[in-house]
Amino acid sequence: QGGIFFGSRRVTRLHAEIDSPSDEDSFIAHILGRRIMSKHVILNKKESEEPIEKTVLTNDGTFELILSKLVESDGGGLFHKPKEMQYMYMQTQGAGLETISPKDVLESIANFSAIS
Repeated sequence: QGGIFFGSRRVTRLHAEIDSPSDEDSFIAHILGRRIMSKHVILNKKESEEPIEKTVLTNDGTFELILSKLVESDGGGLFHKPKEMQYMYMQTQGAGLETISPKDVLESIANFSAIS
């Protein structure tokens, strides 16, 4: 089985830009910059049976899941746009990077623990 894998899933599309640290335009992406890895998984029966990887180890370091959301896929026809899950991971460890935790980053933005 060849190809590139992110955790246990094969990479089917890759988005890379020189000027943009991430293909995700969100508040958290602006806070974390190049520490963001976004993964899109088209929803189907096989994928729904696979567990969500909360931590992914790669050659570049450790990535931890920080959010997931349901979005419309870029594929499909005029009347049917399949749904996909977008998972956003934060790189918490890696060569030349300071080790950080998602909890510490989020609490530096706001006191989320006071909500519960």
